[in-house]
Amino acid sequence: MAILRKTLLLWLLPITLGATNYYVKNGGNDSFNGSNDALAWNTITKVNTEWAAGTFAAGDTIFFKRGSTFAGTITVTEAGTAGTPIVISAYSTGADPIITGFETLTSWTSVGDTIYYATLTGGSACEMVTVDGVQYAKGRWPNSTWMTVTSRPSTSQIICTALTATPDWDDAEMVIRENRWTLTRHTITDHSTTSVTFTPVLTYNPTGYGFFIQNSLTALDTFGEWYHDHAANRLYIHMGDSTIGSYSIKASDTDYGVNLATYENITITGLTFTGFNKAAIYASFGDYDAHGITVNDCNISYSGGDAIYINRSSGDTITNNTISYSNHAAVTLWGNFGTGCLVDGNTISYTGTILGGAFNAYGATAANNAYDAIYTNPDKTTITNNVITYTGYIPINYRGDSTLVQHNYISNYCYIKDDGAGIYVYDCTDPGKRVLDNIILYGLGATGGMATGSQISVHGIYTDGEASNVHFEGNVVGHMAKAAYHGNLPSNVTIINNKFFDCVQFLNLWKYYSDGNFMENLRIVQNEFVTANIDEELPSMIFYQNSSGEYNTDIETEIAAIGTIDSNYYYINTECAVYVILRDTAAAPQSLDRWITRYSHDAHSTIEIMDTYTLNSIGSNLLSNGTFDSNITGWTATTGASVAWDNTDELGAGGSIEMTSAENNYGFYWWSNSNTVTTAISGGVIDSDNHYLLRFLGKSAIDDKTIGLKLYSTGTGLTKQRFFTVGSTNTQKDVLFSNPADVASGATMRLALCDDPVATYFDNVGLYVADVTLTDFDDYLHFIYNVTGTSKTYYPSATMTEPDGTEYTSNVVVPSWSGIILIGSGTLSETPPAAPSATGIGKVGNKIGKSSGKFAVVR
Repeated sequence: MAILRKTLLLWLLPITLGATNYYVKNGGNDSFNGSNDALAWNTITKVNTEWAAGTFAAGDTIFFKRGSTFAGTITVTEAGTAGTPIVISAYSTGADPIITGFETLTSWTSVGDTIYYATLTGGSACEMVTVDGVQYAKGRWPNSTWMTVTSRPSTSQIICTALTATPDWDDAEMVIRENRWTLTRHTITDHSTTSVTFTPVLTYNPTGYGFFIQNSLTALDTFGEWYHDHAANRLYIHMGDSTIGSYSIKASDTDYGVNLATYENITITGLTFTGFNKAAIYASFGDYDAHGITVNDCNISYSGGDAIYINRSSGDTITNNTISYSNHAAVTLWGNFGTGCLVDGNTISYTGTILGGAFNAYGATAANNAYDAIYTNPDKTTITNNVITYTGYIPINYRGDSTLVQHNYISNYCYIKDDGAGIYVYDCTDPGKRVLDNIILYGLGATGGMATGSQISVHGIYTDGEASNVHFEGNVVGHMAKAAYHGNLPSNVTIINNKFFDCVQFLNLWKYYSDGNFMENLRIVQNEFVTANIDEELPSMIFYQNSSGEYNTDIETEIAAIGTIDSNYYYINTECAVYVILRDTAAAPQSLDRWITRYSHDAHSTIEIMDTYTLNSIGSNLLSNGTFDSNITGWTATTGASVAWDNTDELGAGGSIEMTSAENNYGFYWWSNSNTVTTAISGGVIDSDNHYLLRFLGKSAIDDKTIGLKLYSTGTGLTKQRFFTVGSTNTQKDVLFSNPADVASGATMRLALCDDPVATYFDNVGLYVADVTLTDFDDYLHFIYNVTGTSKTYYPSATMTEPDGTEYTSNVVVPSWSGIILIGSGTLSETPPAAPSATGIGKVGNKIGKSSGKFAVVR
């Protein structure tokens, strides 16, 4: 298709009435008139001279010859008109013409330790270096770890007690993680032992977060690391144990490939741009008219800043381009008052993947779009049919009235900065925003330089900063390190008919500051959420947090009033799946049945707890007294709980243990040792390689009371625990606790009574080392998606079902830009099965219905 587009363009562009074509090629002559190939110009400098002289007019085309390479910046100084642009394009055959800002460095001088320098001049500091076509980052110290900010005396100074006076980092850069979502660069003006002073100032307090040093000769100790001494016009590079003469080393010495400045109605098509410090294509308009900038079918790589940056964008079109290795962002269309932009059919990869590579401020966008692939905020923007892979932060960051985000494929993102999503909107209440039929995979989360206790926060779709008026439908989201959907004080948000697979959370809803507003008018219906990846240590498939101190009457009323959450399909690996935090009070994870009863949501949803293991055998009981026939010797309660021997036959003849919490109103601080009932484990050892099975007969005064299981000696911690529920009728139950933390001696089993000051009874309690076969969910849960323009057919080896019960025995058709989740053992293939032999009829696999499931609830 690319060849066809180019051919059509070459036929169509020259026929504009009154238009003139101009030609530029390697081996041309700037003294010619440029009117045809034989009289072609030779340089970009000649093009700029003619443009400044007013030679070009609306409808004219400047053709660069394919197979040629041109160094420098095309500087636009005349505009086209609406519908009749000035065009910059390609002619002839062969590879697209290259506009480059790279200089191939030669004449290297050794300074010892396999470090060399070459002369590099340019208007600004170098931002891009490649060695044999591979991008390398500036040298950094420490190489892979981070230093930690001990304190921040002022916005221009930090203290790090691990720093020493040598080496002296004056004039180097400090890259600092100010928080999860802010990573900034600062020039060190003074380093004195543990104190670092720098410019520009910090926006946030980074105490506890990490930093490293870069852009210093002292930091070079690994192959490919480089440092640009801009004042001395020297580029230094470390070559490891290699000989520098055997490599092709390129460094950017030019800021822009095309500088459009404020000139409108320019079309750029069929060109390759590579190696610019700030942007391959740059424009900065001072008004809000339709600008008519078109960038089509270009290949843009190795941009030190953005590939395409248009400030005050309006009426601009970015289509069918291939963009890779942009340090700051790939496409930025900035313009709060603009309208009618299109970003369609682009392939964008490796954006913002260099730590410390993005700018703090770039044009008008500041740090808003650092490490993003596509950032737009004009109204009525359409973002469609893009393939976006490997993005350091947010692949699509959008705003604007009636913006449409549809048919985009996104994969592997948010691993340089955190607290983002595949498709993200911030602080935008404009109406009519739609996010439809996108496929979003592998939200990874950033970890380097995070403060102690920070948790990964990366999601599939995200409305942040009270963003509202968004309709999400038909999206396919898979493999999220956190939530399928995250909303910070959302309102008027619809999430309907989406498929979410292998996400730690389904909904993450947060009211995070006091402003008198609450979540409202949410409509979250008919979605599929299938995962075996809910965190057992703190299960929170549905997570609700109000940390503002403001409440809407009470928590039940507040959550019930957020809107409608219903008719969804949940296939999950834990019965405790709802987690609610109110200010400083954290409830224990609750069952979905309790969510339904207490908060009036999901009454018509399908809920199934899938089998997570098959029990093969168990060892001897590790508890000395679990029958309670005459006493509860060996069982004690900590502060906030009480225990007693019960002989009223609550669980049958022989007696039981009665356990009661003193906490009320879902006020259990589950990370402490209060509210626990403890007994010793025989031998006093817990092995993290083992699976442990808790087996008991239980009953509580309320239904679905949450209990926490810990295997500890002393101390507290957030890690390694297991939650389960106890019903209001006598129930025999098994709870598997796989791979708990090691305990070398003095091991105890603790039952955390969590919330509710009511009696809970246990009898016939045993803790066993268990031989189990864990369910292989890769064989049981199947996730297929289609990013093509036509339907695809898959063939199951056995009968499989969708979460809504739709059954497939022979083939599965996946429409364009959609996905499907199937449940059932077997495999899926794009190759039809072989026809049955003539001597018999092939068998169809046995029907695999919904798992009976331990603790299964099917609605």
